[in-house]
Amino acid sequence: MRKKMPVALSNTRSSEMTKLFRDSCNKLARFSSEAFHGVRFLPGSLPVTYFGRLTHPDLRVLTVGLNPSWTEFDETGIVGRSGSGQTVSSLKGCTVDEALKALARQERYFTVKRIEGRPSRYFDRVESFLNLIGASYYESEEHSLAAHVDVLTPFATVQATPIDNADELVLKDGWECFVRVVDEARTACLMIVIGSGMESFSKYGKVRWTAQPPGRWPNFFSIDSFNGRPLRAVGESSWGGQIVMVPPLSEPEIVREVRELLEKWNITFGCPRSPR
Repeated sequence: MRKKMPVALSNTRSSEMTKLFRDSCNKLARFSSEAFHGVRFLPGSLPVTYFGRLTHPDLRVLTVGLNPSWTEFDETGIVGRSGSGQTVSSLKGCTVDEALKALARQERYFTVKRIEGRPSRYFDRVESFLNLIGASYYESEEHSLAAHVDVLTPFATVQATPIDNADELVLKDGWECFVRVVDEARTACLMIVIGSGMESFSKYGKVRWTAQPPGRWPNFFSIDSFNGRPLRAVGESSWGGQIVMVPPLSEPEIVREVRELLEKWNITFGCPRSPR
């Protein structure tokens, strides 16, 4: 297997993603000052446009969630915060240098988590599933690279605030942000959509999901292309709960169905781990 060459982080941050981050900071400032049907955005947080090496040449998979968790913005500072003396001093006036520093934190997210031994109940479960199809959030010679993006909004809400209740303006903006991020991930060939984010594809992207033959998971769907490119996607409406509860996403029936689709699409990743 060919040896993967490291790519400098400074080369992976495009001007488009820098602009998107600064635009998102302005919108977060505006949304935070307005009432959106009970949805409260987390004070001191920053937009999280993606996690991982989005433009790395070995990127093949995007996992798709709903919105960043409030738990990402703790004292550990992996993601960074907004406010005086923080990564971004003012959301309304985010500079290019501040945006680049914030994006560097997003890109190093999984690397820092692993180096410092910080567990993530959500991403650790997804990582286990990715390994079963030959992918990983971490660079290695055994697995194809994955990154993460959220479809509803790049903004974190306060604890126990459902983002699904957000105003239409917020969700529509979140979709537009999502599309811009996915367009930047040019080498990705598969999206794994977790939970109710599937609804945004249908509502805002006019994407029609194809129901797979009934099996263990009756609400299992897929799409063959996205936004005019051959980017496949798989999703199942209950996965959001399956990841953080029992049974996990890596249950053999789910793995089998995803593997069958990948074979049908002639998509191969690294060395998949066998289910236990």
